[in-house]
Amino acid sequence: SADAANASIKVLDLVGKTVIYMNNVNVNSGQNNIELNTANLNAGVYMVEVTIDGQVSTSQLVIQK
Repeated sequence: SADAANASIKVLDLVGKTVIYMNNVNVNSGQNNIELNTANLNAGVYMVEVTIDGQVSTSQLVIQK
């Protein structure tokens, strides 16, 4: 449907290295909850890039351990 799309999600560390990549994530219009396994990541600040239909939105992720 027009309300559903595929997203790709990238989590990058502060030097720009991709540490998590998820492709073909099904999302619907509105708010979506996506589970990321961060067990292998060190505490720190990461950038999350979500791409849907060519539109990229970026947010910050802080991991505390």
